Amino acid sequence: MNFYKNNIMFKPQTSPIVIALRDSYLIKEEKENNQTFYGRFYIGPFEIGQSLTMANALRRSLLSEVPGLGLTSVEIEGVAHEYSTIPGVQETVFDILLNIKNIVFKSTTYLKKAEIGYCRASGPKTLRAKDLLLPAHIQCVNPDQYIATLKSDGTLNMKLKIRQGTHYLVNTPFEQSELLVAKQEKSLDQTKKKGQSMLKQNKSDLEEKLQVFSKTLKTKKNENKAFKNVLNIQKEKSLVVPTRKSKPLLLDPVFMPVTKANYVLELDERVHNSPKELIVLEIWTNGSISPHGALQTAIKKLVRLLGNVKNAKMLK
Repeated sequence: MNFYKNNIMFKPQTSPIVIALRDSYLIKEEKENNQTFYGRFYIGPFEIGQSLTMANALRRSLLSEVPGLGLTSVEIEGVAHEYSTIPGVQETVFDILLNIKNIVFKSTTYLKKAEIGYCRASGPKTLRAKDLLLPAHIQCVNPDQYIATLKSDGTLNMKLKIRQGTHYLVNTPFEQSELLVAKQEKSLDQTKKKGQSMLKQNKSDLEEKLQVFSKTLKTKKNENKAFKNVLNIQKEKSLVVPTRKSKPLLLDPVFMPVTKANYVLELDERVHNSPKELIVLEIWTNGSISPHGALQTAIKKLVRLLGNVKNAKMLK
């Protein structure tokens, strides 16, 4: 009897761990043009106490270690900061950036470097994500995502930078943009005042010169015509305001494709000789990856991490 008990204590009968997909379906949100993939998995059986450790590690890995695509910056033609407006476009630049951040991308290959997408649109038009020009290996998951509305005289040219990563990235210091706006407005006001003063000075100089020049003209009609032509040319030159150069607008991308993950521990009723536990794992994704693919990636990340810990050297 003692020998039998020792065998039970030190050599327990282990059962192979199985992952079973029980439910999987697509959730569409028509109001927000978003779609969510849902999957429910049964993982086990585990010894009492092991299931909690494994479930918590899997959930953390799903939420933070699964890579995804995100927009890191957008460059709009003629726009230097996110608080400006575009002629002929209904939304402000800030609203356009918020709409663009809701676009979900997926790729058939791993992105080692940033990829570039483009958008060239002229009104009247309702601009959506499907109108973007993307590389062949990058696709848009929600093509009906709204971006902006262009009027008949509106144009919108953009360049988008897409990267692959994990977690999220805080890129944009919005506090500095307010100082940038103030400097831009001050510079434009100074340029406008300078142009008006130059116009007045040029007009007075032209009037003096034309008084002398008009004496040589044969008719009053030629005099008025020459005066208007020269005056209009000088007016256009003096009122030319330098256009603002476009600058990349940094975004705060969220690369995590898994939007939600929950788990519940249940007793395995099929095993009677010793108590076992099952993990009921629920996974929601943004559509760029399936729940099964996200679970596989999370498990690989955990195995790699534990392998590094196993091979770590003990410092004395």
